[in-house]
Amino acid sequence: MKKFILAAVIGMSMIGSAMASDRHYRPHRPHVQHHGHHHHHGRHWVAPLIIGGAIGYGVTRYYSPPPVYYPDAPVIMHNPPLPAPQCTRYIYQDSYGNTIREETRCE
Repeated sequence: MKKFILAAVIGMSMIGSAMASDRHYRPHRPHVQHHGHHHHHGRHWVAPLIIGGAIGYGVTRYYSPPPVYYPDAPVIMHNPPLPAPQCTRYIYQDSYGNTIREETRCE
């Protein structure tokens, strides 16, 4: 769509340029031979038309290559390691040093 709008703008400017150059055309006077001076009789639009056509052709023929999409790297989620339990060993002894009971408590 942008190319079409650009081509339309260039085309309109060429037409406006050609029409503006025709406004300054003076009516033909009786033929007097002028050496080195040629009358174009309103053909001043040819060069802008050729230049504009070349620019328009170049604009419409230009294309950018299609975008390349790279897939995202897969995300691999690992469960964090569980902390090792903190265990404490309790030994109950009587007053003589005999073991009464042993237990281990983990948190």
